[in-house]
Amino acid sequence: MNTYRLFGCLLCLSAFLLFIIQPLSARILLPILGGTPSVWTTSMLFFQLLLLGGYIWAHINIRYFPAFLPPILQVLIIIAGLFCMNWDGLPPLSYEDHDLTLWQLKTMFLMIGIPYFALATNAPLYQAIYERIKNNQESEHSKTPYSLYSLSNVGSFVALVAYPFIIEPFTTINFQTNLWAYGYGALCIFIFISALVSKVTFVPRPKQSKNNKNNVTIKDIGLWLILSFLPVSLMLGVTSHVTTDIASVPLLWIIPLAFYIGSFVMAFSDPPSGLAKNEKYLNIITFVFVALIFLSSLINLHKLLWASVIIHYVGFLFITTFCHLKLSQIKPHPSRLTLFFFILSIGGCLAGLFHSFIAHEIFYLPIEYFISLWIFCIVFTLRPSIGDTKNIPLKYLSLPVIVSIIALILFATVNNTHAHVFIAVILTTFMIAFIDKKITFGIFATAMIVSIIGGKLNFSGDIIYIARNKIGTLIIRDYPQDNVRHFIHGTTLHGMQSLPINDTPIISSYYHPDGPLGDIFDLFNEKSGNQSIAALGLGVGTVACYKKQRRNFHFYELDQDVVDIARNPDYFTYLSSCAPNVKITIGDARFNISKAQDNSYDMIIVDTFSSDAIPTHLLTTEAIEIYAQKLKEDGVIIFHTSNRYFDLDPIIAVNATLSNKDSIHKSVSNDMSKPLLSASRYVVVSKNEAILNSLKTSYEWKAITYSENLKPWTDDYLNIFSVIKGF
Repeated sequence: MNTYRLFGCLLCLSAFLLFIIQPLSARILLPILGGTPSVWTTSMLFFQLLLLGGYIWAHINIRYFPAFLPPILQVLIIIAGLFCMNWDGLPPLSYEDHDLTLWQLKTMFLMIGIPYFALATNAPLYQAIYERIKNNQESEHSKTPYSLYSLSNVGSFVALVAYPFIIEPFTTINFQTNLWAYGYGALCIFIFISALVSKVTFVPRPKQSKNNKNNVTIKDIGLWLILSFLPVSLMLGVTSHVTTDIASVPLLWIIPLAFYIGSFVMAFSDPPSGLAKNEKYLNIITFVFVALIFLSSLINLHKLLWASVIIHYVGFLFITTFCHLKLSQIKPHPSRLTLFFFILSIGGCLAGLFHSFIAHEIFYLPIEYFISLWIFCIVFTLRPSIGDTKNIPLKYLSLPVIVSIIALILFATVNNTHAHVFIAVILTTFMIAFIDKKITFGIFATAMIVSIIGGKLNFSGDIIYIARNKIGTLIIRDYPQDNVRHFIHGTTLHGMQSLPINDTPIISSYYHPDGPLGDIFDLFNEKSGNQSIAALGLGVGTVACYKKQRRNFHFYELDQDVVDIARNPDYFTYLSSCAPNVKITIGDARFNISKAQDNSYDMIIVDTFSSDAIPTHLLTTEAIEIYAQKLKEDGVIIFHTSNRYFDLDPIIAVNATLSNKDSIHKSVSNDMSKPLLSASRYVVVSKNEAILNSLKTSYEWKAITYSENLKPWTDDYLNIFSVIKGF
């Protein structure tokens, strides 16, 4: 039997399963934890920690155990994983009693911990076993074990492409978990066969000489760490930057991860890929894209949105390929293979910890992406890479230093957009011009990163408050020229109030009386009796000022910091003036409203969107059924669906029909004559024909049209492509 082909199939299937389980497990947890960015970030940390554990175990197996034992132990571990899958029966979650990150880590371990650990061990373990078999057979024509690593990454890449485009849109969660279990069972057979084939490893382990040229030094380990840290850090950073600051399209996280895996395939392929043979051109293109990334971040290409996305993602592809190609060039002798991958996993883990925990504590703004880019430039500056490696005379540094100082001063003090564009273009031009002068390049890169930070802090308006947590960045800005204060969560306006702040706030932004929400409250003002209204999402509490005698509000908000801002009258006075004693429940809105009394609300307002990201678990048929249970017979459910990239109205209408409810919608645009009115779109779902007809006839609401082929979203199935505008 051809050992290389056997191990190649084994590792390809193992990597495919490894990368399918990542989005699948996170998808299962979304209805429980909510659609916050921390769910995916914590998931990535979990996978990196278990990957590190798997690589440590592989290293111990190969380094310290008798040669016959690792294949046998792997058979036992992989079979144990088969019986330790737990897709159901998750432990209960209480937002009051549990740290969400720790709860998610524990839950994911109970779900997939053992099988994932077994999968994580396979790549370094079977590469090392293959090296022993190859040496024992003394074949001069066998491929290197590192080529198996490249082959395994092909499986990873296929999984990353298949899941969002084929598996998720056309199959249910139940089908996916069953399919994954069958695939894991097939892998068990491969592992058992490989154990039989590996009997040739019953040979003494060669002793390593202290003077052996293959010995690993501290310098080697340091280089492995930094070159493995940077690609993972940049992958997490560019994903967060693009999906938060440019286009909050959830599918976009898959692209940098696929590029990350693809770069491994190119860097470790045997024979070498074309990029490896043309390293000089790769280096030049890489650092040109670094400069362009800085440029696009400085001037905010809102009118060229997708051009900016392409610059960031293609730039990341070249940067990560650059790092992985360097790793491939300095990889150790195969006898040190497991140590090599162990160090690489540490680098990835450090990057995950940096983005999941450290960055939130030390940076008020989400600048870790640019910090990682800057570190990459400095590493390039300090180590010979391309071009002239000689020291540059001090007099030649005067130009970059002077230009950098001028740029920093202008970005920190000038609010003129055209001036910012001019400075950014000048800095970018100098960066590209001095690619072969590494110290000069590093100085301009430093000027760029500080200018980006200065630009974020000086992006018009006066900053009154800034804070950051795992959910996002919270900023309060005053715009004296417009006499208005904005509350910005991430990159999205979550509420505003006219200046000066006083005890008689005017209802504004998406909730303006002349907007769709105002229409609904006009009708409800005509109703007599007690009214109970649930609002999923607080913002600054603007909705509370639709107060009326015998009308009560109950807000459900995920972020405690948002609650603190809304309650502070020094920032906004909607709550303090209109509903100082309003009830606010902290935690995921769907989770908490499910505990409310049935038939208790006259109106439920779903307004939980962060930027343009879709909290899909709040729009499924199960979610709407929960709202319907909590609603009075003649009540209404209102969805705020304003979004640049997704048309959510049709899918809400389809899902509502399963609960025997009709739906209508209305949108308004910005109106220069009404500066406090923001463009918005709303959908109303209800059985109350009188309210729906009144909205249609008196306020120009319209029925929602949709394709008969549009399949409802459930907790078990969703197809994000079905709601992309223009798709």
